[in-house]
Amino acid sequence: MGYVNVDIVINITDITKVAVHVKGKKLLDENAQKFAYVNNDGKINISDITKSQHTVKVKIF
Repeated sequence: MGYVNVDIVINITDITKVAVHVKGKKLLDENAQKFAYVNNDGKINISDITKSQHTVKVKIF
């Protein structure tokens, strides 16, 4: 999915929120975490960020 701010649109805001979560600076709430598991491996990590970035890039170009 990828839309962690629950607006049904994957954009840079979602990617930023996941990156901040991965760095441990501000954790996503439980609901947002469900949307952040983009690659469905059960962990929120750089792979989810990369896949979300690809989705945003494809939408732009």
